[in-house]
Amino acid sequence: MRWMVRKNYAKTTYSFMPDRLVYYDGFFNRAKKEIKYSAILEIGYTEGIFQRMYDLGSINLSTSATAASNKQHAGIVLLDVEKTEEHFLKFKKLYDYKSPPE
Repeated sequence: MRWMVRKNYAKTTYSFMPDRLVYYDGFFNRAKKEIKYSAILEIGYTEGIFQRMYDLGSINLSTSATAASNKQHAGIVLLDVEKTEEHFLKFKKLYDYKSPPE
């Protein structure tokens, strides 16, 4: 199980485009998700006790799909981000200056 988690985790990538975030995930099952920055409704972050030991945390990006479906993972969760608060503030800046949704 440990190998599968590590391999699965190694296959997670995030591509930051000028107008959207593209998320690729999976080893056995592959997934791709795109979120336009203008569609982000809420940004948050968490830092668990073990993550804090290594200056890591997770950033949560919620969209209207998250609210409509009531699913915890309908948005994107960026896992084990270094310097979490610094990156959170960068996303917050994008969120604060976003254009209105189409």
